Amino acid sequence: MDCQLVKISLPDYIEGNVSADLKKEIQKHLDSCAECQSYSETVVDFLKALDTEKSIRVNPFLINRIEAKLHSNGAEQILPLRSRLIRTYSYYAAVIVIALGIGVYSGKQLGNMLNTSDKSVVITSESDQLKQDFYLNEIEKDDVSQVLNNQ
Repeated sequence: MDCQLVKISLPDYIEGNVSADLKKEIQKHLDSCAECQSYSETVVDFLKALDTEKSIRVNPFLINRIEAKLHSNGAEQILPLRSRLIRTYSYYAAVIVIALGIGVYSGKQLGNMLNTSDKSVVITSESDQLKQDFYLNEIEKDDVSQVLNNQ
């Protein structure tokens, strides 16, 4: 028996699906040929790995879920990049405008609280009254002596 015929018949030989005469011939060849023996070991390892893969239990509902997702009419639509960027920058712009509005309003309120030019100034002494009058009369270019004489 030649090597090529053994390599072709080897999977059936390993599984036990050959006649007794063919089995003896293949065994005799494997005992005498190191190359075919190495090939036989590789095929045996491959078939064991294949059996191991077959024994893994597959979730029967997985394919149903995948098919349902593919065929569903209400599938989520993925927005194009441009739309996503516009939406994101719109949110950023809105947050910035709101923050600026709050800042301006807060600054105005704080400025009103700290305003020192109170119009209801209480003058406590006569010299303070003279200073106030002089300041008001300075616009009319009055002399200080005139202000003092008027009193």
